[in-house]
Amino acid sequence: MILTPVRMAACIALLALAACTPPRPAEPDLRGEALEKLYANTERAIRAQGGLRTERAPADVPFNLQQLTRNFERVAFFSEFSGRGRQLRGRGRPITLTRWEGPIQLGVLFGPSVSAQQKRKDLADVRELLAIFRRATGLDIRYVPDGDVNFLVTVLKREEQLEFANQILQDGTFPPDIAAGLRASRPSILCSASLTNPSEAEREIVFAWALIKSEHNNVMRTSCFHEELTQALGLLNDSFAARPSIFNDDEEFALLTLHDEILLRMLYDPRLSPGMTARQARPLLPQIAVDAAAAVGVRFGS
Repeated sequence: MILTPVRMAACIALLALAACTPPRPAEPDLRGEALEKLYANTERAIRAQGGLRTERAPADVPFNLQQLTRNFERVAFFSEFSGRGRQLRGRGRPITLTRWEGPIQLGVLFGPSVSAQQKRKDLADVRELLAIFRRATGLDIRYVPDGDVNFLVTVLKREEQLEFANQILQDGTFPPDIAAGLRASRPSILCSASLTNPSEAEREIVFAWALIKSEHNNVMRTSCFHEELTQALGLLNDSFAARPSIFNDDEEFALLTLHDEILLRMLYDPRLSPGMTARQARPLLPQIAVDAAAAVGVRFGS
């Protein structure tokens, strides 16, 4: 089964779309400089409204224990996308807890258009994220420059998406669902991540794929790495109530916050397990939240 949290951020007039709705069939298939310009304008528009902040622990957005547990439940036990395909289902359907249990070998596939300098910058961002993930989850997760991977990150321009999709269908190196996703990823989808589970009941992630649109530059590009790689660890929903967080469609924050690292620690707490329902987990969450927050130096008043 494929669970596909797809980033539909910055639904602004540039795309002529209703706010955060699936793209209409008439959406133009922009490429090259036109798409780069669109994304640059989108980033400027979001930043002009105070979005894409990069603080890790902003003093003006405090959160308490009740907010943290509520945010975790909304982000970890709901998915804004259906289990099949890429269709939005309102503001989230209930799911059971989803996470990795085994080691993660992550590889990054760059399109030919990505410069050597940009590759170094992107890989530095990936390695920094993986260090946070190891610390927060306890997972054996490492970057693998060559060889078999179970987490594939593709950094491609639109033309390269289509070329790679054709390659997948020809040689069968990766699941055909990836080829379908590459072809379906229109300009209004800024970046995306997909997960594969062995069954609906088990909810253990066995393969993940993320698409970073190489037409992005600056903070939006880094933001795509942060959001998609983090969501591919099992935090599958967005909530407008979650602050300060990247798991929020308002795009206020661009990078993983301390609040989000606590959510990851909660997700991988040994007191929880894949397939657990929100009802089963709810009595455990306050203490798990207290312990996860304390591990990063955050303590709540009585």
